[in-house]
Amino acid sequence: MYDVAIIGGGIAGLTAATLLSKKGFNVVVLEKNMNLGSHNKLQMQGFPAFEIPTLPIRVSLKYKVKKALLWTPSQSVIPFCFEKPILYLHYRGAEHSIDTYLHKLALKAGSNIRTASEVRKLGVGKTINEITTSSGAKYKARCILAADGANSRTRRILGVDVLEPKGIGFGAVMEHIDIEPLEIHGAFSKKIAPMGYSYIIGHSDETATVAVSARPKYLELNLRQYFQRTLKFFQSITKGGKQISTFSGIVTCGAGTQTLVYKNLLFIGEAGGFQDPTLGFGMAPSMRSAEIAVKIIEDALSTVNERLDYLKKLEKYDKIAKMSLTQKEIRWKWILRKALFERMNDRELDVILLSMNGSDKRIERALRTDLKYHLWPIAMKSFLIQPSLSRLFFDVMKSYFSFSF
Repeated sequence: MYDVAIIGGGIAGLTAATLLSKKGFNVVVLEKNMNLGSHNKLQMQGFPAFEIPTLPIRVSLKYKVKKALLWTPSQSVIPFCFEKPILYLHYRGAEHSIDTYLHKLALKAGSNIRTASEVRKLGVGKTINEITTSSGAKYKARCILAADGANSRTRRILGVDVLEPKGIGFGAVMEHIDIEPLEIHGAFSKKIAPMGYSYIIGHSDETATVAVSARPKYLELNLRQYFQRTLKFFQSITKGGKQISTFSGIVTCGAGTQTLVYKNLLFIGEAGGFQDPTLGFGMAPSMRSAEIAVKIIEDALSTVNERLDYLKKLEKYDKIAKMSLTQKEIRWKWILRKALFERMNDRELDVILLSMNGSDKRIERALRTDLKYHLWPIAMKSFLIQPSLSRLFFDVMKSYFSFSF
């Protein structure tokens, strides 16, 4: 009998395993792949600078982004050079990555990690009393954490609020790309990324991540075709590039209505819908949801005698996690995305993006302290250039007072 069984050995699962094991709990992590992080295929993902102080585990700040180039729909390029890093990148994958770093931390803390152990069955009574994996092994635990990603198999097995994808992405790791190491190019155009964005991230080893992310309900083509449009849009950079590997994924961005607690099981990370809706960052929200869950579990497992009190204490995770990670931080980002970005055509988008030219310091402050605090002057400048955009101000206010995801 384990104190806690964790389904999924990604960012959220390994963070929770490390924190729980350090507190003396007996923990097992069940990962479906043979190697942790193997499904990520060495692309790079980032932590925004303002997220770093909030992380429950210290991460490397080696790969610092201080230069970005923003492409408008008309292919005008706006350079931004920042005094301080606005993003800290990490490799994902099975080797020399944040996945392997967290894996080592979890092992050092005393966690038991079982790979090639996909969950096939959950024994459900008053509590979830047993987990059966693809190898036929059975595990019992007093508490369970589901950290198996946006397309959570645990949710499907239990029939608990399968999350609707709010964004979907496709990309490739490429070589022979004309981009500097740790330089980012981002493009917003509804022709190449409907209600989304395309980007290129220069790696430290002369490779690069090229990807497109869009909202499924607006797609007229399949995502691979939009990826080809992205390559063509960035052809001055990508011409002659060679694909090493491809990857795909979904963004869930919980609406604050999804179930986060089912009996003695808690959903964390992207399985709980914790992902930033603006640019799709998922690592920091995943780690922070794990930290909240660990605190709840620590309190609940101290209840030895009365099972009812134990389950009631676990139920607190639903409210606390949503208040901390959904309602306070995600609300404004969804409003800005829905009321502004998603209602603009490419011509209007061109105007508002060009208005950012020369605003390096203001953008830096926004990206270092969260987006909503420093962007209004840029918006006002856009309204003066294109008066029709002033309607968007009223859309924001309307969305604020009648907010829904």
